Amino acid sequence: MNDLLIRNARLVTSELVSIAVKNGKIAAIGSELEAMAFETRDALGRVVMAGLVEAHCHLDKNLTLERVGNSSGTLMEAITNWVAYKPSLTHGDYYDRAVAGLELALVNGVTALRSHVDVGVVGGLRALEAVGEARAKFADVMDVQLVALGMAGVSDAETAIMQAAMNAGADIVGGCPWITPDPRAAVTAVIDLAAKTGKPI
Repeated sequence: MNDLLIRNARLVTSELVSIAVKNGKIAAIGSELEAMAFETRDALGRVVMAGLVEAHCHLDKNLTLERVGNSSGTLMEAITNWVAYKPSLTHGDYYDRAVAGLELALVNGVTALRSHVDVGVVGGLRALEAVGEARAKFADVMDVQLVALGMAGVSDAETAIMQAAMNAGADIVGGCPWITPDPRAAVTAVIDLAAKTGKPI
């Protein structure tokens, strides 16, 4: 017995099918599928497709434009304003905005998401810990990867924070060498950290 049977679902090929779901996974698909289920729903010809992938977002910065501002509309002003604003943020604020962002993504069909999250001497791991908690809340419905976005190579303290971020559950080593005093040193530090932790860049 299936848990759910969806009738009149349109594939991207335009074919109308029925879809049987058991234990949270598709058990069968067919245009003339005869299956028993505890619940049946009619898709009314709506399109069904694989979940969408959000490959690059910043859940820690999500929903802050009105607070931070960016009168020039440039990336450099956005970075400068964010760096000045970041120390005032609490764990709860990061968490609430990350949850809101994940909810928005999910209701719009996103089932896999990668978020860059700031870590550094200013703010420590606060954003990563909060976004990690938000990720855990959605673990049953969305795959979320976290990129530690830090300044490895700028100083020993910044490199140590990046190491701590990887130990705390970040999935990917990230960086922004172009805004560091020595981009080559930043790239080298990221590569070294990835090799040391066995995590991708």
